[in-house]
Amino acid sequence: MTMTSAERDALRAQIEKRRADLAVELRGDEEKLADDRADRAIATSEDAGDRAAADLQAEVDQAELNRDLNELHDYDAALERLEAGTYGECIECGEPVGLKRLQAYPAAARCIGCQTDWEKNHSGGHSAAA
Repeated sequence: MTMTSAERDALRAQIEKRRADLAVELRGDEEKLADDRADRAIATSEDAGDRAAADLQAEVDQAELNRDLNELHDYDAALERLEAGTYGECIECGEPVGLKRLQAYPAAARCIGCQTDWEKNHSGGHSAAA
């Protein structure tokens, strides 16, 4: 698959917009975690149910922060591939990732076959540039 310059530019714009959106989301995630720390400090003097609820919320917010950081890493890697001229090539087999796949998730680093294999072998982990 050879991408046209217009297709590549459109995907670059999508990547840059998502990266900017993620920066805003990460600031919000950090604020939530700061609030969680305050809630947990208050909950230590409360009952066990309040502490458990505060702990659960902190875990959810930490997971959201981790997800957003991983996604940002995927988009940073996509920009690096764009600069290197390897964007759109599967990082595993070198075959085209596919324009429709890239349009759906511009940070995709693997063709669908290699991504499926990767997920089978790395279940429960970070997407590693789906």
